[in-house]
Amino acid sequence: MVEAADIDIMEPMGCVGARMRRTSRALTAAYNDAFREAGIRSTQWPILAALRVAGSMTLGDLADAIGTDPSTISRNIRPLVRDGLVDLAEDDDGRKRHARLTPNGVATYNRAYRMWKRVQDEALRLLGDDWPALRDKLVELETTLR
Repeated sequence: MVEAADIDIMEPMGCVGARMRRTSRALTAAYNDAFREAGIRSTQWPILAALRVAGSMTLGDLADAIGTDPSTISRNIRPLVRDGLVDLAEDDDGRKRHARLTPNGVATYNRAYRMWKRVQDEALRLLGDDWPALRDKLVELETTLR
């Protein structure tokens, strides 16, 4: 049992998890504000970007590419399909669905890219030369804790 005298009440204020969540919420809000004009959310941006690069992907491959699970992909892609930015098609045997950008999706990606780049450049400016090492440490942390 930990004695009250042994507890540093300020220590939890330096909690890595809490700091990461606060930073993540701030970044998400900044990207969402930037993407509002393009009509997308920050959770949809990686889908558009991955499909812009790959052309067509199964939903499973798309989930792997952006580091999320299939149920999250299904939830986040639904509005993109509804809004005519992404097409879904089943393969010949009907077991897998493939996603690809529509022409409207490509145009939205191109418009949103400029918005993303503005926020990205500001974040990189604030992080400065520390970013490459910090990025590597975050990847290591993610990999180790999984």
